[in-house]
Amino acid sequence: MDEGPAYWFDAVARLFDGLSIIESATSGRISLFKENFTRLLASYIYKTHIAGNYFVSIADAYPILYPDGIMLYRFGKAVNDTILQSFGAYFFQKTGTVFDENFTMADRLWNFIEIKNLNKGKGNEPLLEDVWLKSIELMVARTSKGLFAAAHGGHNAESHNHNDVGDFIIYADGEPVIIDVGSGTYTAKTFSKDRYNLWYNTSAYHNLPSINGIQQEAGRQFEARNVIYTFNSELAQLKMDITAAYPVEAGLKQWIRTVSVEKKKNTIIVKDSFISDTTLEKLTQSFMTTCETDIKQPGKIIFNVAGTKVMMEYNAGKWDIRKEEALTHSPDEKKLEDNWGHRPIWRLQLTCKKLLAKDKFTYTFRKIKAN
Repeated sequence: MDEGPAYWFDAVARLFDGLSIIESATSGRISLFKENFTRLLASYIYKTHIAGNYFVSIADAYPILYPDGIMLYRFGKAVNDTILQSFGAYFFQKTGTVFDENFTMADRLWNFIEIKNLNKGKGNEPLLEDVWLKSIELMVARTSKGLFAAAHGGHNAESHNHNDVGDFIIYADGEPVIIDVGSGTYTAKTFSKDRYNLWYNTSAYHNLPSINGIQQEAGRQFEARNVIYTFNSELAQLKMDITAAYPVEAGLKQWIRTVSVEKKKNTIIVKDSFISDTTLEKLTQSFMTTCETDIKQPGKIIFNVAGTKVMMEYNAGKWDIRKEEALTHSPDEKKLEDNWGHRPIWRLQLTCKKLLAKDKFTYTFRKIKAN
């Protein structure tokens, strides 16, 4: 599912409809619900859940979804996944929706039949501590005190691709801090040769570096390599070499990105180290957010998140910072406004002021007390 959770409902959920029809039509003689592959497909949707209606948005995904809770419950029941059943009950209890114009006719019928059972169940968010989806190189991790991170490797020829190898997102207490802005409105341009002229599909508007003014490019060869995921009770970490995601014109020999979630310290640390052919001529690092931010104090960015604050620390001796609003007013940008509740989308851009041929950078995120 390299297209993200939104497309799970157009792909796996529709597969569930088809398999249910086959099982019903054959009086259970043909059923694939006991197959581990089907169970894994089903579990993807709660493994990419952040909190509330927020899901991990990668590629042409949307950050906020409104799932059919009864369908999720039925799917969980079919594959004997009690977590998915509880997840479905959670969404049903939030909305009470049985029929919706976005639900298939099959779902509406089966929802009506199942509702008597679901009303007896208690729903909960799974809030899984550690998830690793190897096939798409996606890590999900959270601390015990409200910090959440997701990061991925992959390649730039995925379905509904954005040039975003090495990107990451951060949430605090279920609210967005560092975001993937998601998909804009689909127009003729979206799936044309001009796809990567849309700013939200480019690495410059993901949480990634631009090297010598050069961004990542699209294609299967532009990928993460030497991807290593590790986790234990104290740490979840994704380490990868994203050099190959950039064209040779960037002049890179190596760019290692490491995203670490320190669970007990309630801290998220992003580390970059690079080696280039020659001294860089320009280097910028972008961070996307919908938060109001305070950037006045060198070396610190304060994100005002609903009900709390998050501080990002960086080396002010190496970076200058600027903030700009990403415009969302053209026809192909309108969906971005809906994605984030019509909040402004900001790009915080660090510009390196001490350019070298080899260097290391650290960005540390932690919650702080709100005044």
